Amino acid sequence: MEQTVRKALSLLEALVAANRPCRLTDLARQLGLTKPNTHRLLTTLCALGYAQKNQAPLGYTATLKVWELGSQVAAQSENPPSATPGDPVQSRPRRASPQALF
Repeated sequence: MEQTVRKALSLLEALVAANRPCRLTDLARQLGLTKPNTHRLLTTLCALGYAQKNQAPLGYTATLKVWELGSQVAAQSENPPSATPGDPVQSRPRRASPQALF
């Protein structure tokens, strides 16, 4: 597996799991990466919209783009094209998105 992709996904998972802004140094230490490598990965994730750099409190966080991506996967898995009537996956009630709540 491509190491850069693995590192970027591990970094994204760490941002999501932290549930708070994370400092570059802490992320690098946690993942066993160098600070320059962690910075390059974070810069790429920010440029793609999956992470953002916060000024106060200082650190990086995952963005709602991660949630949007997961929501699309969840919607596809809840209603697969090959589902048959009575299939437990198809008969499961759909969850409302946060946007639908407002």
